[in-house]
Amino acid sequence: MLKFITQPTIVNTTVNGTQWGPKLLSLPDGNLIAVWTDRSANDGSESGIFAQIISPKMTLLGPEILVNTQTFSWQNLTDVSIIDEKHLVISWYENNGTVHAQILDMDGNKVGDTQQLTKFFGSARTAGGT
Repeated sequence: MLKFITQPTIVNTTVNGTQWGPKLLSLPDGNLIAVWTDRSANDGSESGIFAQIISPKMTLLGPEILVNTQTFSWQNLTDVSIIDEKHLVISWYENNGTVHAQILDMDGNKVGDTQQLTKFFGSARTAGGT
């Protein structure tokens, strides 16, 4: 049964500055994950990728998650997809022209290290990592 949310729910801890590019994905267990770019230097530099797991009743589950491990300069243009019933992947674009990804379990815990998915050669990106 589809339920409509009648009250707004703030999922990001930081509400000043700029948070943008939100993505919302329904998870197999009924929870949601919100992913966004924070341009308020909350990752220790210019911008970072953050996520929050949310219950079907719009309760925040656990703390806000800093997804990117590289915090120099900016990261943005995030996306999120389900890999299987236990894992999801969040991807983003780095300031050096490369695309990176981090796998999380359905509770928001990082699984493994951040992976670089593309190389950067001048103005061309190629698949395959470093």
